[in-house]
Amino acid sequence: MNSFGLVFNPVFPLWPILATLPVFLYFIYREGKRHHRFLPWRVLFLTMMLLSILGFVLRPSNSEKETRKDFLLLTQGYNARQADSLLNLIRDPRIIRTPDAKSYSPEEQVLNYSEIAEHPYSLSYVLGQGLPSYALATIDSCHFDFLPPPMTTGVVKLIVPDRIEVHHQSSIRGVFQSKETTLISLMGPGGLEDSVTLRGTGSIPFLISFTPKLEGKFVYSLLAKTGEEKTIIEKLPVIVSPQRQIQILFLQKFPTAETRYLKNYLEEKGHGLALRYQTSKSNFRYEYANRASVKVDRITEALANSFDLVFIDSRTLDELNESEKKTLDKSIYNGLGLVIMMDEIPKDG
Repeated sequence: MNSFGLVFNPVFPLWPILATLPVFLYFIYREGKRHHRFLPWRVLFLTMMLLSILGFVLRPSNSEKETRKDFLLLTQGYNARQADSLLNLIRDPRIIRTPDAKSYSPEEQVLNYSEIAEHPYSLSYVLGQGLPSYALATIDSCHFDFLPPPMTTGVVKLIVPDRIEVHHQSSIRGVFQSKETTLISLMGPGGLEDSVTLRGTGSIPFLISFTPKLEGKFVYSLLAKTGEEKTIIEKLPVIVSPQRQIQILFLQKFPTAETRYLKNYLEEKGHGLALRYQTSKSNFRYEYANRASVKVDRITEALANSFDLVFIDSRTLDELNESEKKTLDKSIYNGLGLVIMMDEIPKDG
């Protein structure tokens, strides 16, 4: 629908322009006093001259304003009573419904998200659970009122870790809107992984953990049980990644039983290991596992950057020269992990 109107864009402020009207009336008066022939024509010409000057100074223009009609968007979970109330307020509304929302009226139009973005009417109200972020990005104007449905029982927030590794415990955090005591269970490919009982009502945070036994793509299920009723409230597609292999360096005066046990465990898990033991003042013995051999007679920046974690005993640490200590400090600042193994318990003071 279009509306029209006359708009003025004066070159000068309006008051000096209006001040010319008495001058014009004075000229009309003077013409009447002269009693010349063709007085009406002379007055007409003066009037046309004034209108021409005013048109040049006021610069009138025709304004055409397009007014768009509104439409009401019903999404999944909308409240029918809210829709009824809005239809009484909106003039000549158009009802649009997304395919996943329940039917409301025979006059409604069912459109997908891309068709909603191209609709010629103006989106004014969104009812229900709303539009996903990728759909909002396609709409030119997002100036609409959002009317969510009343809070119902179920998960209102869920945080799944970005990376889940095999044989590593991962935790899923969330918030459950509860009306009574509820048992939340996580079911994996092998059955029950973990469960937690939520007592009370309202928004209750929960944490549930699991440890994948195999890598790959799986679908986990989050179940809610109240009394004898059990429902699946969420399907969770999970990608279990292989365990990250890290490079570890051991620097010791001599091997110990604890180090040997730890070395065997890490080797079995597939981590890259390099071990250096000092046999004399300038001689060392080396062992390697799951990686190529490397020269470890002194700590350099290149050597430190090739490892993720360093185990070093206190005696070896004390005997490092200043250059090696500075290199180690710099690498720790850049993310290198350091574990100091004490040869003896330090005394207080």
